[in-house]
Amino acid sequence: MKKTKVAIFDIDGTIFRNSLLVELHWKMVKEGIIPRSATKELDRRYWNWITRKGTYDDYLQEVIDSFNEFVKGVPTKTIQRLAREVVKVQSNIVYRYTRALVGRLRKTHLLVAISGSPQIVVGEFARAWKFDYYIGTQHRIRDSKFTEGNIWVASENKQEALRRLQEQHGFTLGRGSVGVGDTESDIKILEIVDLPICFNPTARLFAAAQKHNWLTVIERKDVTYALRRGKLIR
Repeated sequence: MKKTKVAIFDIDGTIFRNSLLVELHWKMVKEGIIPRSATKELDRRYWNWITRKGTYDDYLQEVIDSFNEFVKGVPTKTIQRLAREVVKVQSNIVYRYTRALVGRLRKTHLLVAISGSPQIVVGEFARAWKFDYYIGTQHRIRDSKFTEGNIWVASENKQEALRRLQEQHGFTLGRGSVGVGDTESDIKILEIVDLPICFNPTARLFAAAQKHNWLTVIERKDVTYALRRGKLIR
C-alpha cells in the first residue's frame, strides 16, 4: 500500500546522540587529513562547552569551519569511505524514544531526514536507517574533489529543504504528518506538520513549544517524560 503520510526527522541530537559532522570531522583528524595541531581552538571550545562556560553552538561552528577548510582538495571517495566508517560504528548510538518512533512510523509514513551535517554522511545514516528521502548540507565538488565552501546549508532553512525534496520526489505532507526536532532550526517544519514533537529541545525551541502547545519529550537516562505547556502528561 502506498504511504501517503510523511514523518520528518532531524538527525543530530534527535535520533543520533551526537553530530554526524562532528564524528566525520574527528575521523578526518584520525586519518591525518586534519592535522591534530590545527584543533587547539576546537579543543578549547569543546572544553568550554562541557564545563558549561561556552555554548555547543560555538563548538559546532568551529567544527564546521575546520571541516570546510581541510576538506578542500580531498577526493569525494575518501570522505565517502570515512562517512561509511562513521555510520558503521555510530549508527546505533541513538535515543530510545526516537528509535522506537522511527520503527513505528516506518510502517505507515514516508520517512524524511533533514540535517545540517554534510550530505555525504547524512546519506549513509539515512540508508542505514531505511529513510525514504534525505537532504543535508551540500558542498562544492569539482573533478571528484571537494572545493572551497558549501553550496547550501540545509539547517539554515529546513522548510526550503523540504520543498526541494518534495519537488524532487513528488510527495506532499498530507494528513497525519509528523515532525521531530531538537533546535530552533526545526521550528519551520514543526509549524506545518499535524504532530510536532520537540525532543530534548534547546531553550528557544522549548519556548516555541510552550507558545504553540507542541508536544515536548525529554529523554534522560532510561526515563522519558512528555510535556505540554510545561506540564507532565506522562
